[in-house]
Amino acid sequence: MEYVKLVDLIPLDLKSTKQYLEALQVLFNITLIKNYLQQNVIPVPADFLEQVYIRSAIIQKLKGNNNIPNKILKIIPMLGSLHVSLNSREILIMKYWPFFDKLWKAIMRQRKKLAAKPKSWRINLILHITYSA
Repeated sequence: MEYVKLVDLIPLDLKSTKQYLEALQVLFNITLIKNYLQQNVIPVPADFLEQVYIRSAIIQKLKGNNNIPNKILKIIPMLGSLHVSLNSREILIMKYWPFFDKLWKAIMRQRKKLAAKPKSWRINLILHITYSA
């Protein structure tokens, strides 16, 4: 964390390409980042849904949209290791849901079914219990 710098706090939902461009523009206005982007790129680890907006802006720029800054081409959206881990755990639970549902009922002594798409903390808990057994 020695080289980490807090840039700014921007209240945005980040639910559109326009909002992602607003957030990135703050980044692009920092002198150190301007200099860095002259010869480098910035990888942006994000889940698929967050990548869509950045990729959309890149495609619009490549098609000639002059309202989008050239520096957007120096941003590389990628699926981060955290998202790979979370997605693989969720897929595992969904694929073998009947087994995990029976396990959930047996351990928790409830008649209540395990949700078809459980929350992340519950997925982690049931996978940890399964692994530890």
